[in-house]
Amino acid sequence: MFEKGADYKTIPDREYLDSVLVGILEAHDEIAGAWCGFPANQYDGREDEYMDTYKGAYLNWYHRDGGKIVSLFRGAGNVVGKGWFETPLASRVETLTEPYPWEVDGKTFWLASAGIAVKRAAERSALSVLIFT
Repeated sequence: MFEKGADYKTIPDREYLDSVLVGILEAHDEIAGAWCGFPANQYDGREDEYMDTYKGAYLNWYHRDGGKIVSLFRGAGNVVGKGWFETPLASRVETLTEPYPWEVDGKTFWLASAGIAVKRAAERSALSVLIFT
């Protein structure tokens, strides 16, 4: 779905992709979180328009908290060169991490991530990830 959206002549807006992430969580109680990220200028070229929200790159993280789906992290200054982004992106197959601790607001969650590289114009340029508890 993310690959098709990235290659449409008219690229879906970022709010639509956000709604897809939320929809995944609404449809699957067993998934703790979902996110998708593109480096700056790799999705829609609208970084200036979305600078206040996305800080130059489309990157959103939605997760469950107290029975609700919330957005904790929206945007990133730069994802290029970050191991958590580059390692799965470089893979030609889906990746599944070993369980790892993730701390948020004083809480520690043990998660495993399934990462899928998203292609745009036949090049891997983004990462879509589902987080399982």
